[in-house]
Amino acid sequence: MFRVRSAGFIARRNTGSRRIRRLLSGFGPLLLVAIQPACSLLGADVDELFGGVSCEGDCKDAGPDQDASTCDPIKPPTRPSIADSSGPERSYILRDILLDQSLDRWKTLGFDLDDRCSLPPEPDVECLPPAGSSPETDGERGIDNAFGHRVASTLVGLDANLQDRIRKDQERGRGGILVNIKGYNGEPDDPSVDVFIAQTIYAIPHGENMKADPHWDGRDRFYLEDSAFDGAPSAPLVKNDNAYVRDGWLVVRLPDRADITFNIDDGAVNFRFISASIVGRISSDGQFLEDTVLSGRWALSDIALAADQLGICEGTVERKFLDNSLASIADVRGTPGTGGPTAVCDAVSASLGFRGYRGAFEGIAVTEDMPPACQ
Repeated sequence: MFRVRSAGFIARRNTGSRRIRRLLSGFGPLLLVAIQPACSLLGADVDELFGGVSCEGDCKDAGPDQDASTCDPIKPPTRPSIADSSGPERSYILRDILLDQSLDRWKTLGFDLDDRCSLPPEPDVECLPPAGSSPETDGERGIDNAFGHRVASTLVGLDANLQDRIRKDQERGRGGILVNIKGYNGEPDDPSVDVFIAQTIYAIPHGENMKADPHWDGRDRFYLEDSAFDGAPSAPLVKNDNAYVRDGWLVVRLPDRADITFNIDDGAVNFRFISASIVGRISSDGQFLEDTVLSGRWALSDIALAADQLGICEGTVERKFLDNSLASIADVRGTPGTGGPTAVCDAVSASLGFRGYRGAFEGIAVTEDMPPACQ
């Protein structure tokens, strides 16, 4: 595959702070209402694949003396034990983001991150919210997704077009996540594949030589953000050379705090997850990565950096609302294994959904960052 560095520059602007401030002016109070107390993109076929039954009935009475096995926690598939083999390189572009997780969508999106069944009446949790509020409870089968439950749905409620705007950008080839796979044998099981991810900047449709909206026919060529590489297309920064495929499910563990960039309006924000994974089902014809989930722990310190990118600056009324709200929502530790009866939560569990479409990695687009919104 021929890969070149784009000769042009694409300016990356910060999202207008006035829009964000209007959004956040009501964000804090509404979040404080949303956080009052209340086991995947998965369906019955996935539940059967991962084994067991849903949390309903199985662990509704689970309390502090119950372990995670009580609710049959849902985890990514395990690595297959077969001989490794190879195949041609392929790429999928993740788009159609599922940010709106209202109507209990959050309950079925993601995985059990803390190995606990955190359900009423006395949730077993690895830490306590900094604000002293009631702990967040799990979704089905121990799913941890406080961001989808308490934050994402509230953001969409405040701005009904937010998800649509992000999706529109992705449909135009801007702000999707390209998942590049090398060494995949094309079979339901492959014990080791080489994967990297990076944000798309623009596309060149098949048969054309200028950037334009993709046709999404599997033959579009995509240019990626240069900041996701160490100077060359052969040196991606967010990668895993030992991902795998099990029963048709691609499982990619990501480096801690790797920058995963999303466009929002005319700016961008970085999600830096800990214990993160991307899991998606490769369709039978190989053209799609279905039911894809990005899941992990989002440290409060990294959310603060994202707020800075959005122009929600420290010391402002909007930032104080956000910080106070997150102190009530935090449900996990940023460092797994450091929880305990008196431990204070310093991260938010989070999951986002996508659908992946075949495309090709063509090269790097050089971008020019604008000054930060918060000085």
